[in-house]
Amino acid sequence: MYGGSGSNNQRLNGYLFLRSDLDATLQGQNKKATEAIDTCEEQLLLNRSEEDSIREFFNEYGVKPITMLFEQQEIHNDGKEQIDVSNDYSRLGPMMFPGREHKVEAQYVIVAIPFTGDKALFDCKPAMFSTNHLQGEIEGEEVHFKFSGTPITEEELKKQLETRTNTLKQNVTTVISPFRRMTELEMVRLR
Repeated sequence: MYGGSGSNNQRLNGYLFLRSDLDATLQGQNKKATEAIDTCEEQLLLNRSEEDSIREFFNEYGVKPITMLFEQQEIHNDGKEQIDVSNDYSRLGPMMFPGREHKVEAQYVIVAIPFTGDKALFDCKPAMFSTNHLQGEIEGEEVHFKFSGTPITEEELKKQLETRTNTLKQNVTTVISPFRRMTELEMVRLR
């Protein structure tokens, strides 16, 4: 992973778009590309076309923006699990035994939404501040949203999924809008 605060694949407590600054990430990639070009053996560069060299550096150090493939989303998994309802005072257990952990069986559903682009951008903070942090996980080339409830109805699932996908769209848009993809022409200017 480039930029950011480490190579740890774990997002902050299952949240997306919270770890690093986009400008710092892009500047870091720009610096790595410049250093690679400066340290590249002159003979190696002379033995191939300028176009091939530019393409190779771009493929190695260019940052590809995220494109969400919402039309390909699917339910990836569903099942049952134990969830903690200790802070849910609408339930009898927490009211009768305050301070104690109280778990109940719940249904869960995982919705997977594929994407293309650099997954490290899911760590970058959007340009706009929001207190509505997006919970999700990156698994391969998919964003996974987990929904759970006792029980979770289809109507609830649709409502929660719509809320999260709208937040995802907004975050991807605000991460991408100030984002200028490092073009091959910019790679030439680095030299």
